[in-house]
Amino acid sequence: MGRMPGQFRRSNRRDVPRQAPWGGRTIRAIWNGQVPTPLMVAVLVPAACSTFLLGIVLAAACRPRWADLNWCVLSRLCSSRHNPHGYGYLTLGMIALPVLLAPAPAWLTRRLGGCPTLSRWGRFTMRLGLAATAGVGLERAWCPTHWTPLESLHLLLAGLAFAGLWLGMAMISGAADAGAGPRVRWRWLIQPRWYLAGSILPILVLFGSYLPVVMVPWMHAGVIAAWPPSLGFVRSVSFWQAYLVGGLVLSLLALTIRAIVPNAEPRVIAARTALPTRKPGPRWYTDRQHGRSRGPRMRPRHVPARSER
Repeated sequence: MGRMPGQFRRSNRRDVPRQAPWGGRTIRAIWNGQVPTPLMVAVLVPAACSTFLLGIVLAAACRPRWADLNWCVLSRLCSSRHNPHGYGYLTLGMIALPVLLAPAPAWLTRRLGGCPTLSRWGRFTMRLGLAATAGVGLERAWCPTHWTPLESLHLLLAGLAFAGLWLGMAMISGAADAGAGPRVRWRWLIQPRWYLAGSILPILVLFGSYLPVVMVPWMHAGVIAAWPPSLGFVRSVSFWQAYLVGGLVLSLLALTIRAIVPNAEPRVIAARTALPTRKPGPRWYTDRQHGRSRGPRMRPRHVPARSER
């Protein structure tokens, strides 16, 4: 009994694996960090940082006339209620930042390497911080929650944005430093890089100013308010937010440069060279006639002739 028409053709179709559409493959490649290095270094990272910083400057320039620099908090600059003429600039910058940096977490882990578990957690935490940054911009622009019970939701998104970005970059940097010196647990948090260590102080000040308002009121009303009046701008939350934003942008640029510069880790190189070297084992050689390995080179054994037996 012969084959039915088209049966052989259908069986071949089953054997051929189905490929994802072109758009799906592109999105998956971008999400996994499979982006050319020149595109990431020369286009995406500078465009994301410059768009975000330019949005802050334009939104501050369009603020109300009665508002001073102490009033220029990010949550007010991107609010459609507090800053109706310039909130769109910062909202656009806060949305463009995670969109342009979508391949950055996976690209950094692919370039820097290191501990796979810590790299995976750093990639997830940094993506969570980027998503929270876009959430803050959308929430303040479309449905601001000023003086409502949902204000705690805004504080939660802001805390996730700042903490997620810093912790994600600290984990990715610490994963690359896993081979530097003796293994110390939580090294990435105890001994971060200098560009990450500079952002610890503003994070503590901001978290102490906003989150424990009810639990620890003296942290904001007692410590910061007790500073001398000459440090007016330093006592404001705007200064510490600008300090933290500058530290995060500097950390991202430093991680990007570290990922593209070869042999830029003297501590890792010194640690690798300080490892004890193994003694060379037996030398192996290959029989050129038969093209196979014949074992370690040994002294030929003396075989007595027939006359000597």
